[in-house]
Amino acid sequence: MCHISFITTIKICETYEWLLDRINLYILCIEKYCEMYNITYEILICEQINEKNKFLIGNKLLSYKNVKVIELKQNYPNPYNFNLIEAYGKNECLKFANGLFCCMTSADQVFSEDFFVYIKNEIKLKTFYRFATFSTKELNISNLYTDKNEIDIILENCKKNITHLCNERCFQDNLTPIKLGQKAGDVMLLDTESFKKIKGWPETVCFTHMDCAVCFVACNNFQFVVAPKNVCTYTMEQSNRKHSGPRFILIDNQVIELGDYEWKICCSYINKYVSN
Repeated sequence: MCHISFITTIKICETYEWLLDRINLYILCIEKYCEMYNITYEILICEQINEKNKFLIGNKLLSYKNVKVIELKQNYPNPYNFNLIEAYGKNECLKFANGLFCCMTSADQVFSEDFFVYIKNEIKLKTFYRFATFSTKELNISNLYTDKNEIDIILENCKKNITHLCNERCFQDNLTPIKLGQKAGDVMLLDTESFKKIKGWPETVCFTHMDCAVCFVACNNFQFVVAPKNVCTYTMEQSNRKHSGPRFILIDNQVIELGDYEWKICCSYINKYVSN
């Protein structure tokens, strides 16, 4: 057993080639600071696969130390044709997790050094943790680093180029699970046995808001903590990321915006104690 399992899921589709740089930065950042603070760790990456993959990451990583890439054929229900549905990838990794704790994240996160000090000294069992995520200006990181020794340069650039706090509601007064759920897919942490107890992420046909549903279920079972803002992650803006307009679907003979339907599914977990 190690102290912590970092879990994420990824798929490199057309126009998402930039994610390869992000996942390499993700790996090198974790490796650098876990070694610095003597934190035992593993990185579990579920690569989701169907005909849309531009390429696979298996032989394109800059480091494979404590890294396991788990391939998942996308045979799950996906009627709205999302590139992937995060929940299935996160839950696939959870099956293999050997960490006392699980930190579930998106694949484009960079962690502050204070994050590692915190997870070494502060986290406790049966407690659900959320962290600040700051958006930063897009950086050409492919030419900024070649190994983990240059991660400090990236972090310094992130700090200098912050545009906004992505999950400001996590730091408002009268915190509720709905506020806690803002951008929860970026980073959340719970001990592994507790994640397994609540059965991970809800496996539905939805892409958005299922991270918030995890927060509902977790908060029905455990106490929750929001770490101080300096214990944070960074996510870089991406100029060529695809942004589509509202999508509408037919449900029970009524036309409804897909995002509203996904939020309705999310809210069905408000009083649930397990995700699946």
